[in-house]
Amino acid sequence: MTDCKDISCGVTCDVIRDLMPLAADGVASEDSRALVMRHIAACEECEGIYRSMREEKAVHTMEPANDKKIISLIRRRYLILIAFILCSGAVIGVVFTASEFMFQNILLMPAIGALSFVCFRYKGAWMAVVVILLSLLRGIVCLFTLEGETAFVEVMSCIPFGGIYAFFVILGWTAALLLSYAIKGKQKN
Repeated sequence: MTDCKDISCGVTCDVIRDLMPLAADGVASEDSRALVMRHIAACEECEGIYRSMREEKAVHTMEPANDKKIISLIRRRYLILIAFILCSGAVIGVVFTASEFMFQNILLMPAIGALSFVCFRYKGAWMAVVVILLSLLRGIVCLFTLEGETAFVEVMSCIPFGGIYAFFVILGWTAALLLSYAIKGKQKN
């Protein structure tokens, strides 16, 4: 460190370098900041230190996080994950239609409906439409993969089963809706 003296005020470089971080951050008093500025105008070494300090501060200064954006992003990813899980459950249920596990849908479809209400509230009722569309899609796949009378029977069974599954989804959604109202009513009392 140099012991040069500022000609205009007689302050050493050490004192100025102690004040530099405060002046760079903008928390120094106006007099201290003016003193630093006068000194670095006359001392090249201190001016270089101050400039590098300001550049380093500019590099490390970050924008404050936008909490609303972060929460929105997390919520969107959460809803996409839940929608994927719901649709996967509906696909599994529709696939069970032609197997010995078909009657598991009596439990699976209302659970999908209840979960769709919990996650999407009133928009969750659209899960019944998704189940009907998945049943019709299964019928189309059966039409192209099976032959003869078996294909016709499978395709024709998809329509009533889609309606039955949609009914169970709406049943679960309605149960969750009513339970939600009952809990809200109890909390008010």
